[in-house]
Amino acid sequence: MHGITATLWMLLLIGQGWTIHHKRRELHAMAGKASFIIMPLFLAAGLWVTQMTIVKEDMFKEMFGLRLSPADWGAVLYVALVYALALRHRYQVQLHARYMLVTVVPLIAPSIVRLFAGFVPGFTIRSAEELYRFGEALDLVIAGTIVLIGIWLIWDKKRGKPLMPGILALGYLLFTLVAFHWFGKTETYQDLAYRFAAVPTVWLLLAGIALGIAAGWWGWTRGRKKIAL
Repeated sequence: MHGITATLWMLLLIGQGWTIHHKRRELHAMAGKASFIIMPLFLAAGLWVTQMTIVKEDMFKEMFGLRLSPADWGAVLYVALVYALALRHRYQVQLHARYMLVTVVPLIAPSIVRLFAGFVPGFTIRSAEELYRFGEALDLVIAGTIVLIGIWLIWDKKRGKPLMPGILALGYLLFTLVAFHWFGKTETYQDLAYRFAAVPTVWLLLAGIALGIAAGWWGWTRGRKKIAL
């Protein structure tokens, strides 16, 4: 469910970029409204996969799962926020496009780290003894993403473009590093994580769907007023 909804979301963003580039505004708006269905399912799947990461008993969970879970549920809140802001600013092209673009930031590291683990020499994982390489690859990919977003922000500042979407993306990535290397290791957080994981899955799915609907409704209704951030 997580993989399917994440893929659908990325395809939607690609379609949005293509339609607006080719001035297919009606098709762009039609595709955008599909986000009202995809986003709630995407967020619900995000909460579900976070729960599974915490409760699954294996070596990955012991080494990385609990430490990654703050970033996982943080990603759900982050994506809901930037999606809502994208809708709110849909009449402001530069802001809207950037907020939509940064919704994919939480998907970058999980996707690329898997490629590292499978194909990049020095990071490939063929046995449990090599599982530590996942953490090294994760640090490298997140650091690289932070650098790229930093360059993007400098470039946008020079051109007088909006900076807030990139700043929020940078904040999420920094939160991920702090959670992975410190907060996620603490007993206080891990106790909260197990309490979260004990919530019935159906309630988590409904919470994710409700969050997606709320983000879409807030962004859409506030966007009518064309309020600048």
